[in-house]
Amino acid sequence: MAARGTGGAREPITASLHELDTLRAHASRLEQALDSRADIDRAIGMVMLVRQVDADTAWRVLVRVSQDTNTKVRTLAAAMRDVAAGSAPATDAARRALRLPTRRRTP
Repeated sequence: MAARGTGGAREPITASLHELDTLRAHASRLEQALDSRADIDRAIGMVMLVRQVDADTAWRVLVRVSQDTNTKVRTLAAAMRDVAAGSAPATDAARRALRLPTRRRTP
């Protein structure tokens, strides 16, 4: 026969574990947001430099390119970071934002 009340002791532990998982997921999203923000700030600076515009105009350029290419701003910013680091070729969206020559498509 099971002891009375033991099921109730598990409920707070289960609730605490669920809350811990929720907090970990929230912390992970915050960390990703901070990383994305740093990439976006760098991308704004790159657009400012290349296009000789202020930060607000550079932000609008990123948003416009993002919308025109159906690319999230954070994805565009990460692609621009990778191009600047030389670790990846420029995506079409990054080329547009930075006014790089477009790739020629071969049939």
